[in-house]
Amino acid sequence: MSVATSPAPVALDADQLAQFKEQGYLVLEGFIEPELNEQLKREVDTWVGGGPLHDPYAATPRPAPGADKPRLQLELPEHGMLISHPPLMARLEQLMGSGFAFHHLHTARHDAGSHGVHWHHDYEQTPQVNRTHVMVHVFYYLNGLDGTIGDLMVLPKSHREVFERGLFGTLFGTADLPGSVTIDR
Repeated sequence: MSVATSPAPVALDADQLAQFKEQGYLVLEGFIEPELNEQLKREVDTWVGGGPLHDPYAATPRPAPGADKPRLQLELPEHGMLISHPPLMARLEQLMGSGFAFHHLHTARHDAGSHGVHWHHDYEQTPQVNRTHVMVHVFYYLNGLDGTIGDLMVLPKSHREVFERGLFGTLFGTADLPGSVTIDR
């Protein structure tokens, strides 16, 4: 990906900004150009080595001895550029203001039959005491969400609540919670 081949950044509209502020999430369908999407899929396959990792949150893959593989996700050409993708940066600046920082990159492939992820939030703060800083997580579902690999569920307005990261997972596992929204497109 290069700045020259990326489409011009498109601003979020007032409804999208309000949705994010009030509900705590925003869905941008078709955000990645088809060619880039296909390249990212190939990189994900390279990263996970043709099968799911034992620990999909690992910073580096577990390649077979002697395998010629990138050691960091950022070494994958398109993954490395994705974290500074101009259309994404423009939208993040609208949501967060200028001067934000990148925290981490996580790449996984969820094949049919993969187990769901327990309810959790990703507000990185220890101890959990407030929500004074905006934190944005960007998820790219390269094959979309159609119910065959599990869908993304969000709990609107929970971005304002202060509780330990895994509390809801301990209490509810992967169950659908009252008021949750399933993103299935």
